[in-house]
Amino acid sequence: LGKRKKTYLVSESHAGNLIALMGSRPIAPADALFYVCEVVEGVSSLHAANIIHRDLTPSNIFIDHKGHIILSNFCNAAFLAANKQCSTPPSAAIEYQAPEILLGWAHDFAVDCWSLGVLLHFLLTGTNPVVDADGDNSVRSRILSEDVAMNDALPSPEAKDLIERCLERNPVLRASIGAIREHDYFTNVYARLFRSVDRRCLIGPFSDWNGVARKNYL
Repeated sequence: LGKRKKTYLVSESHAGNLIALMGSRPIAPADALFYVCEVVEGVSSLHAANIIHRDLTPSNIFIDHKGHIILSNFCNAAFLAANKQCSTPPSAAIEYQAPEILLGWAHDFAVDCWSLGVLLHFLLTGTNPVVDADGDNSVRSRILSEDVAMNDALPSPEAKDLIERCLERNPVLRASIGAIREHDYFTNVYARLFRSVDRRCLIGPFSDWNGVARKNYL
């Protein structure tokens, strides 16, 4: 490479991501709960280390051979000094970006919480709440000014409430990662168990990728 210096990030190879798992359909509510719970715990750890991921999309969430999630693609991640905000916009998928990013505002951890709301809606329904199925309005306008389209297929009032709290346009009023972890959506037995033991002690929704076919996801 001559005198040029490049940095390479080497990571483990994983069988696939949430897009591969889902195909064109939503996944079972219990499985969605498991995956979102793991993503929330991962994001919580990032925020505790003053890191914003800024690109939480299904294509950036991989699954290992035991069925656990792996957060990937930290190209857009940013480190926040104490009581500071990030002013550099990420080069990420607009469908998962928070309003303050699209407006070019300085932003903080709240942008990941917006993405989590979009992600949960997508896992549970197979649709993105800021993408107009009829193509009448742009994604940008729906994120910034229009009503978010909640899918009637959402399995519970708790799931809908959590998504609405994550998709609050005002980042100050938006649910924080701590509030998300304590939401009623995560109060079932499995989620409480998840919080009380090491994540690697749990069996995921399938123990290997051969189990995906048995669940008819692909």
